[in-house]
Amino acid sequence: MKKWKMVLTAAMPLAMALSFPAFAGEWQEDMNGWKYQNDDGSYCRNGWYWLDGDHDGWAQCYYFGNTGYAMTDYGRADGYEIDKNGAWSVNSVTQVKSVPTDVEENDPEAMEVYEEAQQLNETLKSENIDVNYRITTSYLDETLDMTMDMNIKMRETEDGNIEFLCDGTSNTLGTEVPIEMFYTGGNMYVDMMGIKYKQPMSLEDAAKQATQLDMNLGTDVIKGLRMYQNGDTKKLAYNINEDKINEVIQAITGATAETYATLGVGMDMKVNEANGEMTINKDGYYENMKIFMDVTMNITDMETSEVDVMNYKIDMNMDCKNPGKEVLFELPSTDGFEELNLLDLTGEEQE
Repeated sequence: MKKWKMVLTAAMPLAMALSFPAFAGEWQEDMNGWKYQNDDGSYCRNGWYWLDGDHDGWAQCYYFGNTGYAMTDYGRADGYEIDKNGAWSVNSVTQVKSVPTDVEENDPEAMEVYEEAQQLNETLKSENIDVNYRITTSYLDETLDMTMDMNIKMRETEDGNIEFLCDGTSNTLGTEVPIEMFYTGGNMYVDMMGIKYKQPMSLEDAAKQATQLDMNLGTDVIKGLRMYQNGDTKKLAYNINEDKINEVIQAITGATAETYATLGVGMDMKVNEANGEMTINKDGYYENMKIFMDVTMNITDMETSEVDVMNYKIDMNMDCKNPGKEVLFELPSTDGFEELNLLDLTGEEQE
């Protein structure tokens, strides 16, 4: 399957990880066991802590008692399974999560795994993917949370074209809105709360409308790529080159500058921070992708020169279900969808 499918999937979601903070510091051993001293001189105690003791960009989760010693000897801590070193595990698999690192070079072995997984997934003729995202918008002293949970099924047809079905819900201020869209025969069909319309559209444009963002992460965009292997599963983590992705955003906002000017405003967007993770299964397919982005948007009133600043924190998650297995699905009927007549802001029909 072509690279465009990364537009359809990787841009849409990420589930929140455990909220325990990750600490930098060092392990200390004495006659009573192991303690962990943080960089500020304090010690971990009374709870679970994500710790990157070897500073490799991967943290494991440990439980410390009120004396400050890690629970390592009993197979369980606070009711949860732990491995032989005391790290939280599930079904004998040690749990890890990526933590920030200053390393910018990509690990060669991790890069090889990353490229092979992308190439392998691109060969798939069909996929079934759960995607979700959460956006927290901050403006002045107010915050607004929006979530979207979608399922995307896609397949390559015998004549080399693509069909996809995307359905789910969005939620803003407690209001849930069902959404269904599908693409077939060169038309994009959208059903939102019973309002049905269709629009002739190229596959590329349909993919962009479905996701609103192209996150096809080439190797020139990622940095600090690192890998953690646990049994047959490989986890990759990376930072996203802010300069590279801001070039893309500037191109997008530049292309729409004339439209915003008709509204009397100018818009500027900048990615402040971006990182991601990928989980590779035993067959070499990626089965999970996570991306976080922190974005600032400046909106300038062209008449008064006043600037409003908004911040977006975007968590995105994608789960590929049984990659490599054929996905069967039926598209909804195209009956009852009316042609969408797009008008520009001046009321003239777009060519």
